[in-house]
Amino acid sequence: MKNLIALFTLMAFSFTLPAQQVGINLRVEAAKNFKLNKKTKIELAQQLQLNPEIKNINKKYNRIFDEFELFPFLKDDDDDDDDDDDDNDDDNSANVDNGFKDLNDAPYAIDLAWRSSTSVDFDYKIRKWLRFGQSYALLLDAEDVRHLARTDLTIQPKMSSKKLDVQFRIAHQLGASHDERRLKLDSDFSSRTALEWEFKKRHVWFNSFSVNGAFDEGTWEWDRFRYDTGLEYKLSKTHSFSFGYRFQQRLNRKKNAVSHAVSFAYSFDF
Repeated sequence: MKNLIALFTLMAFSFTLPAQQVGINLRVEAAKNFKLNKKTKIELAQQLQLNPEIKNINKKYNRIFDEFELFPFLKDDDDDDDDDDDDNDDDNSANVDNGFKDLNDAPYAIDLAWRSSTSVDFDYKIRKWLRFGQSYALLLDAEDVRHLARTDLTIQPKMSSKKLDVQFRIAHQLGASHDERRLKLDSDFSSRTALEWEFKKRHVWFNSFSVNGAFDEGTWEWDRFRYDTGLEYKLSKTHSFSFGYRFQQRLNRKKNAVSHAVSFAYSFDF
């Protein structure tokens, strides 16, 4: 009950924020690990995600906030929205009286979308604290087919407590999407910092910070920031449930859109 109250409070508060989205992610994951030797393993994974999104019907919808990963520089409609917002600034000023603005009474609707990720990950342990990875993912949804290849290095320092786990990952990503019957390629660099704390047996508190960007004609340009936090309960070595919150923000627009989402996930590792 407390979780439901917190969820509805978050949604109600978010309706008053400009250029934002509120959503719920329902995700099911299945993974199989193949250990080739002491240092090398391969993982096959399948994810299915449903996204009942609460959106402002007067604004264009940013599908990028539903991505499994920070896909390199996906095109959205922020630029058009910026122009529209600039045109509406004068109109909004007429609603200001003695420093107070009208409440946000724009109409909202619920949009249900699905997406799938099928991936294969190669992992090689260079040192106890350093790993090299190479992965490929096939990303599907109702509107597009995309491909994502990633090469990464992960640093995992030894902690004083086995209940704590910290990872730092830097990766180069190459994404391919279909644009007007042609294959469009985009690449970027992404970094991720993750912290997990098993504060109670089978109960894990997780946090991760991710950001991506790339050079554009010699100038570095940021794309998106993502923060995840939540609780995971491990029923067994193969079954687990998690409940979390995700915050995202665009970083390369005049008026950067933000997104708030609550996630529920079930994972099966066999």
